[in-house]
Parts: sequence; structure tokens; C-alpha cells
Amino acid sequence: MQGIAFASIDSVISDSQLAKGSLIAVSVKDLQYGNVLYEKNSNKLMLPASVLKLFTIKPSLAALGDSYEFVTEVYGDLNGNLYIKLSGNPNFTSDNLAALIAVAKEKSKNKNFKTIYIDDYVLDGCTWGAGWSWDNNGDDGIPQFGAYNIDKNVIPLNIYYDGKTQKVTAGTQSTYKTNIVNLLEPASYSDINVVKRNGVVYLSGKVASNEKIKVPVDDIQDYFVCRLKAALNLAGVSYKSISFARVPKEAELLAEHSQRIEPVIIDIFKKSDNFAAETVFKTAGGKYTNSTGSIEDAVKMFNNYYKKIGISPAEIAVVDASGLSRKNMLTADWTTKSLAKFSSLSDFEQFKRYMAQPGEGTLRTRLIDYKGLLRAKTGTLDGVSAIAGYITTQKGTNVAFCVYVQNFKQKASTAKLLENNIVKEIYENY
Repeated sequence: MQGIAFASIDSVISDSQLAKGSLIAVSVKDLQYGNVLYEKNSNKLMLPASVLKLFTIKPSLAALGDSYEFVTEVYGDLNGNLYIKLSGNPNFTSDNLAALIAVAKEKSKNKNFKTIYIDDYVLDGCTWGAGWSWDNNGDDGIPQFGAYNIDKNVIPLNIYYDGKTQKVTAGTQSTYKTNIVNLLEPASYSDINVVKRNGVVYLSGKVASNEKIKVPVDDIQDYFVCRLKAALNLAGVSYKSISFARVPKEAELLAEHSQRIEPVIIDIFKKSDNFAAETVFKTAGGKYTNSTGSIEDAVKMFNNYYKKIGISPAEIAVVDASGLSRKNMLTADWTTKSLAKFSSLSDFEQFKRYMAQPGEGTLRTRLIDYKGLLRAKTGTLDGVSAIAGYITTQKGTNVAFCVYVQNFKQKASTAKLLENNIVKEIYENY
């Protein structure tokens, strides 16, 4: 029977149009006994894309705890200064900041402030990942991230189409300065291309109606200060200057805003939120080392976590949290070995619930027949596709599986179809 199952997956792979020119790695392991049910190129180093999030967020949760909260605070001192202590909250908004400032003004003994200080100690100043492509920073790419996270570090860009004059204009209502080169043309359909380079947003393509897009800001510190000034103005707070310093011990807490980590993790696993993944990973690294969060701290935390649970990190390479970098490398065997180990840990059921099931998130239109039986994380980069997770087969076997596909020129949907067909064979034969 084992041979039949092997042959069925082999046949699905060999019949795929990706079989000839692409590299395909597969690993399937039985969770109860730990034995290998199927493998192909399972020790080849592969690009995991967003599947990596499963393995960077797991140690992050171990360091932070499921009850962790991102807490942004406002303090006042006896000298008439305000201090805003940042948390890097990936869901923090301009409205949250305005509410904090309003409460702080109400509670403070001072109504006119000398200096508004910003405490950004929580995360270092590196706002980009190693090996990321410059063209990831477009309309659908990842913004910069760090202590200054606000409004996802993007601004809305409005595109206006005038059918009478056949003119297309573009602009933003934000007070944050954005340089736009508008090369858009009127047409009977909309197909907008966004390229952000050297601080300039280039818009090209066709427009048939009014559109709204979002583009990453150039400097997240400048953008936060811009939003802070707006919040201070809205609250009627007068001040002399804005500067940067740690909160002194004698300062009094005036206001705080908290964000539970659970919905952030759900967005990372189900919606594949790169921005949140990077922030959580570095935040956890900072807590692990009791210092300002950095990617170096996060990787140290990652390596020590896997050593502790008996999984060697020496055979892989991890340089970010989201899987955007092409310097990340995992093997299919390491992937399922780690997934199998997770299943023996006390927090496994909660961890698995964070993952998408068919019909939601990145699996909203995939593998629908296995809803209630499958939890997985998907991944996609140019020429790279991946899926890994857990499935209960029709025979009742609980397995960990992983499929990595890379080096293809076809559309990603071609690789996704192959992944779906392999999952189908796993379900039916094991």
C-alpha cells in the first residue's frame, strides 16, 4: 500500500507541466509515529516564501506569550514634557494616537508643554529586510516597519477619472509629502501599475473610473511625526518642539493603548501579513534578549528555540520573519520535522487554530473539500510557491505535509494546482 501511495504522488508530479524545468520538494510525515510517508527532494534547500511564518512566529509566541499586548503609552513629567513610548504595534492608527493625546492632555497637570519626546527604544532603526527586492515596495508590497508603525505605514492615494475631459489626476489628502509622477491614461478598463523608486511614486497604466490605492511611506519616523503633529493640533496641545528620548523613571503614566497579539497572529497566518510578521519577530527578539529588538536578536531567539525542542537550525537559513527574502532556505524534511514536533507540544491546538483552513484567508478558494480536516500556510514569490501544514486523511491518519515548488516561469496558479493535487493524493492514500 505504501508503494501505491508513493507511486500516486510521483505520478501527479511527473504529469505536471512543472516537472521538467522546476524543482519540486515534498515531505509527508505521520504525526503519531513520526515515520516518513513520502518524500521527494526533501533535503534540498528551498525558498519557503510565506510558509516561513509558521516557523518564525512559533518561537516568537514562546518568547512573548499568547497574552502579550503591544502597549503604546504617554507619560508626563514635572518639567512640562510629554513622552510617547512606542510599542511597534502593527495595528496602531492615527485615530489611536489622537485618542491617546486627548486623554493625556485631559489628565496632565500641564496644558502647555515644552517638548514632546518620542521613546523608540522597543525596536532598532532597521526598517527593511535582508535580501528584499526593491520592487516589493509597491502598492501590493510590504511597507517599512519598526517602532514607528502607524496606519500600516501606508498612505491612501486617490486617482480621479474625468470622463468628460478624459483626464486622469492623482493625489493624496495626507499632509505627509508624497512625490507622484502620473503617467496614467484614460481607457475603458482599469489596470494600474505602481512603482516606488527613490522616494517617487510612478503611476502608469489605464484608468476607467475613480480608484483608491495605498502606497508605502518613504520614512516611517517622519510619517509618525507628521501624524503626531496632526494629533496634537486636533487636541489643541501647544508645545515648543518634538525630540527623542527614553521615558524617565519619575514620569507619570497618563494614557495607554493596548493591542492583543492574538488577532495580529491570526492575520499573519491566515492573511499572510508580512508587515505584522516582521514586527512580531523583532519584538520577540528584543524581549528574549531584554534589549532593543533587532533581526539579530530574533534569529538568536529562533536558533535557541529550535535547539531546545530538539530541531537543529544548522541545516537551514533564516534572515527575516515573513519569507520575503530569497536568502531564506528550508528543506521539506526540516519543515515537516518541525511541524511534527509542534504537534507534541502543549500549545499545539491553539497554534493550529491560528492557521488558515479551506475557505478562509489565503485558502479561501482552495482545498474546500478538506475543510475541517486541513490547516496550512501558503507562500508565493516570483517563481516560488509553497504550502505546509496538517491534514487528517480519509483513513484517519494525522500527517504533517510540505510542498515546495520553485524555478518556474508559469503562473503561480500552475504550482498551486500541483500542490492541491498532491494534497488530494495524501488525503486519499494515507
